[in-house]
Amino acid sequence: MAKPLFVNNWTASLQAEMAAGATSMTVETDRAALLTGMTGGDYYLATLVGVDVAGQENAWEIVKIISNASGVLTVARAQEGTADRLWPSGTKISGRATAGQLALLRDAGGGTGPGGGIEDVTDDGRQYQRRFEEWVAVPVFEIPEDAWTDSLPLSFANATLLVSANTVCMVPYVPSQDMTVDQVGVFITTPAAASNLTLKVFESDAAGWPGAGLANGFGNVSAGSSGHAAATLSAPVDLQAGRRYWLAVHPSAGTPVFRATATGAPVMGTSADGTARYTTLQRTITWVTGMPDTWEFVRSDLNAATPPMFRLHRAAGA
Repeated sequence: MAKPLFVNNWTASLQAEMAAGATSMTVETDRAALLTGMTGGDYYLATLVGVDVAGQENAWEIVKIISNASGVLTVARAQEGTADRLWPSGTKISGRATAGQLALLRDAGGGTGPGGGIEDVTDDGRQYQRRFEEWVAVPVFEIPEDAWTDSLPLSFANATLLVSANTVCMVPYVPSQDMTVDQVGVFITTPAAASNLTLKVFESDAAGWPGAGLANGFGNVSAGSSGHAAATLSAPVDLQAGRRYWLAVHPSAGTPVFRATATGAPVMGTSADGTARYTTLQRTITWVTGMPDTWEFVRSDLNAATPPMFRLHRAAGA
């Protein structure tokens, strides 16, 4: 497929008059030599510029340059609604960005969607799209309505994590599809009697760390028995594909133990000596005080504990 080519700061001037309707123009050979790679229909766009007696631009024609032969450039005239006209010798020509080029960039790869003008690419059987601030794999399956998914959609080795009372433990989560979530859960391997858990979903701030908590994106559940413990959110929340969210759990008492991921968790940095790989955020906050409406990240939040596995329930009919 033919595509536009680009070269920085390209200018030239006509070495001979170009009549209206002519399909070639002659420029300096050293300037023409900078226009390379015109094969398979690839092309450069250039703008011829007319000026008045005061040196102000007053006429323009955009042309498509499709080949070069020792300074003689073959062109398609009157591009993007400009007029085909006679241009005298000495006319200035420049490689300018045009509205058509910018529209092509905007619309590449479905520019009306979240991916913007970044074309989708396919590799190793999966399709990737740029959403928000990172590339995420778009799975070949869709999480069904009224079904659960893990916070890491890949196979992992089971591990466990003990979380002390009044400690908030938080991990990042990037949904692979848009979905409405009405429950968030954890898997308790060792219960804690008389302990309750608050689970909460946070947005990311501009730097990618936890920011504002989602309105209604929180709920409570008992940690007093083993197995899947799911908190019903105060109201369903809409999660967007490719955006980074943060999932937090906050025990009120005891030391419940959760199923965790021994492999596959994102690394958020390492200690100076390289011995610690930070995969969770943890902070001591009295449970009755509750998690803040907006999380203000500090370096002391970084923790090398094995990250707990969260589960999210896609609401029925959403």
